[in-house]
Amino acid sequence: MSSSEPRKQDACATLSGFDIVIGNPPYIQIQKFPAAQKAKWEAQKFATYSAMADIYCLFYECGAKFLRPDGHLCFITSNKWMRAGYGEQLRDFLSSKVNTTAVLDFGMAQNFGAATTYTCITSLAKQSSTHRTMSCYASDTAAAMSNPGDYFTRHAIPLTALDGNPWVVLPPERQLIKTQVEAQGVPLEKWDIQINYGIKTGFNDAFYITQEQRDAFIAEDPRCADFLVPLLRGRYVERYATKWDGAWMIATFPAYDLKFSQLPLPLRKHLETYRANLEPKPRDWQAVKWDGRKAGAYEWFETQDVIGYYEEFSKPKIIYPNMTKYLPFYFDREASFFINDKAFIITAADGESLSYITAFLNSYLFRCCFRDNFPELMGNTYEVRKIFVEKIPIKKPTAAEVSLFERLVPLIQFAKSSTSFQLVSSATNTSRDACATFLSDLIDACVMECYFRDHMAERDLLFHDSVAQASSLCPPEDMQAGMLALLSLNAPSHPIRNRLLRLTADSPDLLAIIKQEGKT
Repeated sequence: MSSSEPRKQDACATLSGFDIVIGNPPYIQIQKFPAAQKAKWEAQKFATYSAMADIYCLFYECGAKFLRPDGHLCFITSNKWMRAGYGEQLRDFLSSKVNTTAVLDFGMAQNFGAATTYTCITSLAKQSSTHRTMSCYASDTAAAMSNPGDYFTRHAIPLTALDGNPWVVLPPERQLIKTQVEAQGVPLEKWDIQINYGIKTGFNDAFYITQEQRDAFIAEDPRCADFLVPLLRGRYVERYATKWDGAWMIATFPAYDLKFSQLPLPLRKHLETYRANLEPKPRDWQAVKWDGRKAGAYEWFETQDVIGYYEEFSKPKIIYPNMTKYLPFYFDREASFFINDKAFIITAADGESLSYITAFLNSYLFRCCFRDNFPELMGNTYEVRKIFVEKIPIKKPTAAEVSLFERLVPLIQFAKSSTSFQLVSSATNTSRDACATFLSDLIDACVMECYFRDHMAERDLLFHDSVAQASSLCPPEDMQAGMLALLSLNAPSHPIRNRLLRLTADSPDLLAIIKQEGKT
């Protein structure tokens, strides 16, 4: 090229924009890039940038920037942005800065053969947002992947309230139910509750002990009991029950401001054996390897996290795992358990009913409407973190509904976990499993009545009044009598039993869908 020949400029600089941009951007976590590169992106003020995001989020913004007015973009990318926390900025961009016209979510289908990638196709136009996005979830993955355009045309529905919150695309019948339920609800973050993460020790081998070790420590020095708490790990949480394995934890939280000398001798000796693994890494440490825990303002004998909210564990609380297939929630009425970092707790101020919230979260209705609000991981497992749970809208209960569920939830937990069930079993000839199943079905029906009372009244499918009357015949603390009173509703000739049996047949367009789609 001669010096007099004009230099060719970059194509993007000479064009006023593209009519269409189509692509499959790369999927690389931003945190994997060097600090210098991340600093450049931050300096460029990307609206879609998040330190925990994926680089494909930036490609959406760049692609839209390179369009002419009214130009169109169509990308196939990972669908994680639709529900993951890091996708909030991208969701806000797509819902407000451009006109996102279509989203086809392939869910857990694998579009790229052996590559483990869960994808969606998103189309947008460089226009003001109409706040109306045609959306489709690929329930039939084979048909959707065979002819995406045809499948989308036949199954897409409009979503009109998309924003920075998670985008959940459902089949039309489920979407209709979800819309009705959401319209009646208040997000949990606006209730007078707290959601807290479990305890991260930094080295579980030192802090987790068995029942036998606990008993031996206390036998040697009874003061050990003051520093040992029952530990429920997330994997042992079930709906209305636990399979606690007898684990205990040494509770030396930094928030207690303990001195090592204050610990009983058996605990000091036990922790000393792990000292090399427990030492916090010095902040000026230069060598590559460190045998202890990460740097922090904790002492070597303390748990890694401060646990400033430790008093919440001594309150009645709902416990649930952070990753789960089954979405189980357990109401710890006796405030007996502390939990590990694979679980969360929900505590409430006076005036909020944890029994009612537990019943809703364990219901078919909750799973039908909201299970897809949680990011789906490998093996059909859901990521049930606080940032997703607090967005769930739940209808505020009436005083009568609070009273009803505060009688029902303790009874089903009694049925599932009591070791003194013999009286009920012999009096009714009902096994524990059969009793728990009946109570679970009854609670589910009562939850549905909270939301769809008129629909159920038209079909003679109401439960609240009869169940409340039966449960009020005995003192709340008398679990055996309460169980017998409720099980009388399951007699062959009783109207309540008949209504439960008719529930799906008499409401195929609503209650049957809830029960079918709420299965796990």
